[in-house]
Amino acid sequence: SAAGYDDATERYIITTADGVKLGVALNDATENIYYDLFGIIKLVAAVVGLFAVMIVYVQRVTARISRLAGEVGIVSGGETERHINISGHDEITELSHSVEQMRVSILTKIESERAALEANSELITSMSHDIRTPLTVLLGYIDMMKERVESDPTMMEYVAASERTAMRLKRLSDDLFGYFLLFGKKTKEVSLSDYNFGFLAEQMLAEFELVLTEHEYSVSVSISPEARSSEIKTDPDMLMRIIENLLSNMLKYADKDQPVEIKAFVDGAFGKLTFTNTVYKGPNQVETNGIGLKSCRKIAEALNMELEFGESDGLYTTVATFKLA
Repeated sequence: SAAGYDDATERYIITTADGVKLGVALNDATENIYYDLFGIIKLVAAVVGLFAVMIVYVQRVTARISRLAGEVGIVSGGETERHINISGHDEITELSHSVEQMRVSILTKIESERAALEANSELITSMSHDIRTPLTVLLGYIDMMKERVESDPTMMEYVAASERTAMRLKRLSDDLFGYFLLFGKKTKEVSLSDYNFGFLAEQMLAEFELVLTEHEYSVSVSISPEARSSEIKTDPDMLMRIIENLLSNMLKYADKDQPVEIKAFVDGAFGKLTFTNTVYKGPNQVETNGIGLKSCRKIAEALNMELEFGESDGLYTTVATFKLA
């Protein structure tokens, strides 16, 4: 056999012993490996680039959502004047716009309620004054009439009935004004400080006892040694409002023929102040509308104390519970 290179065909020509010619071409495919490797690199780079773009986009979306959530939290915390930032042209933008519209709507509603509250305040204050003034004059006339008709039992009965009716109207006007104070205004901010439980109770109950005694009630006040050596966290001015409400209720509903018991003592980790009286059951019994008790409960919430009311076997008991400081 023989072999030789043919320039025309760029092949090696191999002639076998029996005269058959074979053309052999040799190619170097080493560079194809680099082409394949480069293709793989391009694919990996494309995937990495896609993930990078997606990560950046998700981060931007998440940042916008977090910012919106933060602004909503600020508004829900009471800063209704805080504007919601609106930017972009996507679904988050629409959501931000809706939240901003809701904020404006709530703000408008609050302003409307505030204006209505102020109008109600002026109306009720004016009504209370307009009702109390003629009632005071009427009660004065009734007192003068009582002196002139003492000799006529029938007229005295009419005058007494007129006085009871006038007093009932006065109580209703007071309740109307109290209802406004309770539900028409927010309870003022309180300043809680540490006070000696026994000393504070003694100071406040002294006036309480004096008023009841002047109205011919038999009053028993006891303050335990533990109460005198313990402290509570409260606001004396607000606590005094509760005491005054309880005193007012007792003057209206308590039986003068039965004793009133007031106790201040310590029960575990709590200081307790109890008021016990017998409910009056008679011909001139005053019906209660519960305004005074609701007012007391609202003030007690602001003072972080518990206030319980209960009636059993004709005895009405009020229990005020304080956490010891």
